[in-house]
Amino acid sequence: MLVYEGIKSEFINDVNLNMIVNKIYERYRKFFGRTTESQLNSCKNSMQYMRGVLDDKEIPNNALKI
Repeated sequence: MLVYEGIKSEFINDVNLNMIVNKIYERYRKFFGRTTESQLNSCKNSMQYMRGVLDDKEIPNNALKI
C-alpha cells in the first residue's frame, strides 16, 4: 500500500509544516477506513526520523520518495 508519494523537497516540507500525518492518514483511511491515535503518533515520529535521514545534501531535492 502506497500512503505517500512525492519528491524529497515536498516530503521535507510536509514534515516541517506538520502536514505529513494528515496526508498519510487520508490515504490510509481510503484503504482501511480509520486508524488509532497511537498509530498516528507512531507515524508522526517515524516521518520526523525519515526527514532527518533525507536531509542529506547528497540526495537531490527532486529525488522521488515513496
